[in-house]
Amino acid sequence: MKTTLTPERSAASREALRRANTAFARVYPGESSQRQPVHTVYGGAHLFRSNTARKMGDLALATLRDHAPDGAHLAHGLGLPQRGGFAQRVYARVVDKLEREPVEDFRLDFEDGYGHRPDAEEDAHAVSAAQEVARGLEQGTLPPFIGIRVKSFTEELYARSSRTLDLFVTSLLEHSGGRLPPSFVVTLPKVTVPEQVTALAHLLSELESVHNLPSGALMLELMVETPQALFDSRGRPHLLSLVEAGEGRCSHVHLGAYDYTAALNLERAYYQGWDLHPAQLPVRYAAVYAFFLEGLEPSSQRLKAFVDKAAQATMLGGVFDDAATGQGLLNFFLRGLACGALTEEEVRATGLTLEELHRRSFRAIVQARATPSR
Repeated sequence: MKTTLTPERSAASREALRRANTAFARVYPGESSQRQPVHTVYGGAHLFRSNTARKMGDLALATLRDHAPDGAHLAHGLGLPQRGGFAQRVYARVVDKLEREPVEDFRLDFEDGYGHRPDAEEDAHAVSAAQEVARGLEQGTLPPFIGIRVKSFTEELYARSSRTLDLFVTSLLEHSGGRLPPSFVVTLPKVTVPEQVTALAHLLSELESVHNLPSGALMLELMVETPQALFDSRGRPHLLSLVEAGEGRCSHVHLGAYDYTAALNLERAYYQGWDLHPAQLPVRYAAVYAFFLEGLEPSSQRLKAFVDKAAQATMLGGVFDDAATGQGLLNFFLRGLACGALTEEEVRATGLTLEELHRRSFRAIVQARATPSR
């Protein structure tokens, strides 16, 4: 059945977006000190090895050099501007990224990228995949963000999904000396009701207790892949209740764009929200880096003006009421620097010092500038 946005549904959609933004701000505030990856690679858990990220980087570099050996070829393929050496700047930074950190975030997949297998086979893969993660943790070859995607917590799949999670976490801790990779997370797909999220939160709490982990060591993230995740059976906004059902463990919410739009029978939609193949990495980083570099000069000017205006208003006793925009501009530079799109020298052109940048808070920068030094 095709969905039509009536005025009532349109208003409900706007309210859902407002509440979703509120939920996102609570679990990932704009002034958070955490880095946010620019992509996530999903790969079948049975195929993961401790050096998978490096192998993907090597394949990505080979693909890039075969099909786009320089900036001019990359610009032609992606429609990038070539003025002033822009395309070559993007190209050089993509190569550096693929050599240095080819994958930012990786999810070992026990769902769509893995499929349904005999229990004994999935048990074995849960253990072997965990051993590979432990080996990568010891060797320092893991991406900075990593986790697993289990099967959904439906009545049919809950037992299988929870067993895989238990086996994976237990084996990982056994082979890593009780250590978890930094930013480790468990992804719950196809969420529709809060009870599914709460069940995962309770399971993670039990695993922490059994393995003597600190409370909150195991975090979760949700995948919004159906309309039911945004609206409940009565048409009320639903996302915030799903986040809250995680009992403080929900760190991110991902949109499964293909499944979501397919459920709404949309003709034009996003078919891929993640990377699945090494050949996608050069294009991913080229597009991201081009975005940051194209916006560098105007964003630098805007952020400098915002900081100056806000500090002046504070010194004069006024109220600066657009701090959210200032934080958004600051986030542009924080994320561009974190992913390798921007250099420290380019960020300093905003007038900010690296010390100010590391505060990661627009308000803190303004307040420090407005406070007379003694």
